[in-house]
Amino acid sequence: MLHDGHSVAGIAAARRSISSGWAAGGRGVREVVAKRSRSMIRRRVSMTVNYAVAGPVVAKLPDGLRSLLARVFRGAIELSGGEWQKVGLARTHWRSSTSRADGILIVDEPTSALDPEAEIEAFDRIRRLAAPNRAVVLVTHRMSGVRRADHIYVLDNGHLAEHGTHDELVAARGRYAAMFDAQAAQYAPAPNIPNPAAPTVPDQV
Repeated sequence: MLHDGHSVAGIAAARRSISSGWAAGGRGVREVVAKRSRSMIRRRVSMTVNYAVAGPVVAKLPDGLRSLLARVFRGAIELSGGEWQKVGLARTHWRSSTSRADGILIVDEPTSALDPEAEIEAFDRIRRLAAPNRAVVLVTHRMSGVRRADHIYVLDNGHLAEHGTHDELVAARGRYAAMFDAQAAQYAPAPNIPNPAAPTVPDQV
């Protein structure tokens, strides 16, 4: 894969990721979010946590931003999948806002453990991390998260099946359109299904 005519493997750019299985245990929330930045003021870390809508997650922890994460450590707290993803988004926002603008932000299934409303909000905040010199690469099976992408690449069995904008791919009626229609159908009004007839009970002698 090339970026501006150069191999991605050779790009000396910051690469950050949020994964569906991402977790960084054994550290306090502040250290997880603001890696290598312990001297930064608490207010700035709190703003980053709020950007990721992770404030309620931190608020319920016994020691707030100082709470140790992952139960494999004595006295630590284990977060749910959705809570880890919110902390991951906060971490990504911090690193994106405190490093140089040019780079590649890779986001891998960032909303797999979130409810629909939180998912929409997370996708919106991820899109806002893009900059003129920072590309956001979103890897996901959630079609609602990709329809506003500048360009979409569809992989099928490890191969590039098609690519284009959302409108172009829907019009092409290929693999992307089939997946989009299948997910959209899940939110369509359900057809009227008649109630089953009451079972026949034989007369007792």
